[in-house]
Amino acid sequence: MAKPFRPSIVTANRLNDGAVVYLAPDGSWTEAAAFAALARTTDEQAGLEARAAQAVSANIVVDAVAVEAEDSDRRQPLSLRERIRLVGPTVRPDLARAPSGR
Repeated sequence: MAKPFRPSIVTANRLNDGAVVYLAPDGSWTEAAAFAALARTTDEQAGLEARAAQAVSANIVVDAVAVEAEDSDRRQPLSLRERIRLVGPTVRPDLARAPSGR
């Protein structure tokens, strides 16, 4: 039995500073998951992954990957690993980042 599709967003690391970023609907990259483009179908996810692959080829981001996310205005990633990436290191709370705007 096929696993049902879950909404997803695309995340990567910006190449010039290593920041965790998310692919926005306009093709730009944002540090705020809330502004990420949300794929609700496999075709939409494939489109986002293709855009991300172009950004990887252009040396804008690295390690682009689609991750499951809440289908809400918050667009929070569902996995613990991705939630940690969203807010910063757990061993140095002083380095944690507040969610930013675009």
